Amino acid sequence: PAGLELQGRVGTVWRGSVESATWRGTPLGPLRWSNRFWRLPLLELSYAVEYGPPAETVRFDVGLRPGGWIELAGVRGSIPVSRLHGLFAPRGWTGTVVL
Repeated sequence: PAGLELQGRVGTVWRGSVESATWRGTPLGPLRWSNRFWRLPLLELSYAVEYGPPAETVRFDVGLRPGGWIELAGVRGSIPVSRLHGLFAPRGWTGTVVL
C-alpha cells in the first residue's frame, strides 16, 4: 500500500523477509513471513509473521478472510516504545511494550 517501503526483499509472497520496512517515513525494522497454506481451502489467506530484530521480536498471525475481514491473533513478544514513535506513541516516550 501507499506509504509502505520494503528494502532488501528476499523470497516470495509465500515465504520471505525484508531487511527494513518503513511506514510513512517511520522505520519499522526487519520483517519475516510464512504463508499458512493449509488455510487456503477455507478461502483464507493466512500468515505467521515475525517483526523486529531477534532481541525485540514480535510474533503474530494475520489472516485475510472472505468479506474483507482481517484477523490478527496470537500477538506475543516485546518491543521498545521508541520503535512506535510516530505510529502509536508520542516522541520522547521510553520503555518496553510487552505483548
